[in-house]
Amino acid sequence: MIHPKHNAKWASLALLTLIGYVLSALLLLPTNAAAKGEQISAKQLASMSRLSFTLRDAKQTAYTVYIFAYDEQKSTLTEENGWTNNKKGDKSYSGTYRAALLKKGAAYGTVQAAKLDLNTIILPQTWNFVVKSKEASTPDMLMITDWGTSNFNEVKTYIVRSGELRRVTYVDNKGKKIDDSYSASRDDGIRTLSGARVQFKNYNNLQFVYGVNTFKLNVNKSELRLEDTRNLRSKAWPNSGVGDRAYLKSLKEAALKGALPGRTDIKIGMTLQNAQKSWGNQPLVQMRNGERSIIILNSASDLIHTCTSLPINHVLPFLICTMRSRICHHGM
Repeated sequence: MIHPKHNAKWASLALLTLIGYVLSALLLLPTNAAAKGEQISAKQLASMSRLSFTLRDAKQTAYTVYIFAYDEQKSTLTEENGWTNNKKGDKSYSGTYRAALLKKGAAYGTVQAAKLDLNTIILPQTWNFVVKSKEASTPDMLMITDWGTSNFNEVKTYIVRSGELRRVTYVDNKGKKIDDSYSASRDDGIRTLSGARVQFKNYNNLQFVYGVNTFKLNVNKSELRLEDTRNLRSKAWPNSGVGDRAYLKSLKEAALKGALPGRTDIKIGMTLQNAQKSWGNQPLVQMRNGERSIIILNSASDLIHTCTSLPINHVLPFLICTMRSRICHHGM
């Protein structure tokens, strides 16, 4: 039989061991484990952060996004970095980076829950940046990028909504999730358009074309929805934000209405003389290589060319035939 004094002694030792274990565990926890929602003074954020960006929400209220890491380590590049265009001797920082959001004029900022998936920062840097909105009702977008391939970077997008930094999800035109990031060419691979739209450009090695994908931002859902696509031979951005899907849709709608795209005054049932009168000085009929051709030009910035077959002195049946960057003609 064990004496009661021994029971008390062992119980005390067990309690002390348990307390010691709990205290050790708490001391060993990483300092950023409970960082979510933490309040940090504006002055401290400015001094401890490695990067900072000004970001406006949809109401055009300005915030500063501070990016920092409690466990940050510093080193120096021993060779150049081709992806970031940094040189030997530039400073490299690594750690578990978090974001804090400071409203303009506020004394304290709040550590955000949004994950940056950012572990390395080399200075100077240009691959993390803000894309400014084109209109007052659209927020700015923070782009955090990472190496994808030799052609493009992987881009993560963030906006400020309801006073919080939100990571944006990419979805297709039917609303199905694509990913939490998207690809874009380095150096001029992203631009914004009106109507809360943003375009991503990247090069397709298999088809030897530049793909331009247009997304529309839904602020309430923190979502970028694919709206249109377009393939180009040239690296330059197209003059218009209208892509192939929107262009074909406009042709279909015009055909169903029996009118030329962009020219509702020229309709099925018109004679050549009436069509010529409505069109103005631009000739509807020209001779080309000895053949009679119909040439109808639309003066849109994209130089969209539409041709129709038009029997002379006959009712106008529309045959939609479209091409880009050259006159589309139909021999008769």
